[in-house]
Amino acid sequence: MNNNGNNIDEKSKIDHQTERSLSIWTPNAWMGHLHDDNRLLSHITIPGTHESCAHRNISGLVQCQSLSISDQLQLGIRYLDIRCHAKTNDRGFIIDGYEDRWIFDMHHGIINEYIVFDKVVNDCRNFLKANPSETILMSIKQEQSKEPDELFNAIFKHYKDKYFPLFHDDRQIPKLGDVRGKIVIISRNKGLSGIAWTSMDIEDHYDNPEKKEKYHLVVNHLEEALKDSEDTLYLTNTSAYSGPDFTLYYAFYMYKNLKDWLIHTYQPEHPGHDKPTLGIVAMDFVGRWNNGDVVSLLYEGCNSDKMSDRLGSN
Repeated sequence: MNNNGNNIDEKSKIDHQTERSLSIWTPNAWMGHLHDDNRLLSHITIPGTHESCAHRNISGLVQCQSLSISDQLQLGIRYLDIRCHAKTNDRGFIIDGYEDRWIFDMHHGIINEYIVFDKVVNDCRNFLKANPSETILMSIKQEQSKEPDELFNAIFKHYKDKYFPLFHDDRQIPKLGDVRGKIVIISRNKGLSGIAWTSMDIEDHYDNPEKKEKYHLVVNHLEEALKDSEDTLYLTNTSAYSGPDFTLYYAFYMYKNLKDWLIHTYQPEHPGHDKPTLGIVAMDFVGRWNNGDVVSLLYEGCNSDKMSDRLGSN
């Protein structure tokens, strides 16, 4: 067999060994294997979803996920990208200084996903009750409604009070032990409490990059995260779209290439960390093409010694 054939066989062997070794941490409770309660969330590799509620398929243009919030969490996802549209509703909250009653429902741009925020929160709460070792990071952004920040933030406060003490909305990056069983808010709205979006290091080139260009942007950002010895919270969005390539095509391309990068390029050692971290890695269409294996590579391979052991033996 030629050298190229040997390389293919070796790659397949490494892939199989790595995936087989990542089978101890259960996806619904993987944070239970992180025993250091003093570990900052920014020092954990956290798989996430981009546009977590964007389930509707309209000409292939706007769908980003095929799994429900509950199924995403069961798969191992711990970061949710939630886009809230403020609207009036007879069963909503009374907001001082404003007429009518108000709620949040989920939007992707102008597209109504027909999911109310109560449904999202209850799915998260039920998951955390069943898996108290876990925490969920949730970014909150106003989508399409364009209401005053004062009104949007007041609506969110009513949700926070309704579900007290579920939400953790301090501005400082918390320690894992302080937020097990809670939803940690990342704020994308001016004046909304939580970890400020502007305090994070974010890769989010989504509008019309060529697939190979987007992949290099993603990998470069992940490598920056590995080298950063500070406490910065990194978020790498692997999602994008362009005219000929819908979100699904980007997601499949990124799935294949990110999996290879994680297995073959992930650095096992870095000064200043007990374990190098990638931060949050947010993806489209998790669970499709059996890409739960990428999720497990992130939560188990990058947070345990298994990836290091594999890399160190080759």
